[in-house]
Amino acid sequence: LAQEPSRTQTGLGVGLVGWAPVGGNDKVFAWIDSRLELPRYELIEKFWQRIELEYLVVHNVYLDAYHQRVRAAQLEQIQLAIMDEGDRPIVIVGDFNIAPHPVDGLIDGQISGFNSEVDREPLRRLLDSGYLVDLGYSMKPSQWTIERELQGRKVQFRCDLALSSDYIAHELKWHCDHSTRSGVEAFTDHSGLLVDLAVTIPETKHQFELFPRE
Repeated sequence: LAQEPSRTQTGLGVGLVGWAPVGGNDKVFAWIDSRLELPRYELIEKFWQRIELEYLVVHNVYLDAYHQRVRAAQLEQIQLAIMDEGDRPIVIVGDFNIAPHPVDGLIDGQISGFNSEVDREPLRRLLDSGYLVDLGYSMKPSQWTIERELQGRKVQFRCDLALSSDYIAHELKWHCDHSTRSGVEAFTDHSGLLVDLAVTIPETKHQFELFPRE
């Protein structure tokens, strides 16, 4: 489980029953099923964490919510790091605060000026140089990950993204869970992204002591 942002009085992520904290801050945080071994983890920047799930690497990001040029600089940092990963399969998830295409960000049905080529072009360079696929791009009709009324205007954006290495994209199952922002159990204004990764993580030794392997 990877989330952005989660503000608590302690500054740490919320406690989840059955889940162990991997690490993070009030911008990005991650948990793992408590029955599994903790993965290798690194908080690279305040907006960005790196998690190794066996050979696959997950980058969880929360790009700046206010300035296009800050987002552009953050994407350039990520692009350089992705190139250093070599041939390892990669998934990048999080709130990019970028509608990748103009039609991905609407206000009252009209294209929003929240994003421009200033931050969209670095995102394209990241996709091209890292051989990454925007998993949500092929969803028809478009799946908004944030949809709300703001100052009397209807805001619809696809800005929470899941990017994956192109050679594993066809193996991944991906969909949006809108119940996180609508209905009786809503707790945020963003949809959840569910990505089914073909990764087997060893169980902890403690679990083997508690239960027979079968």
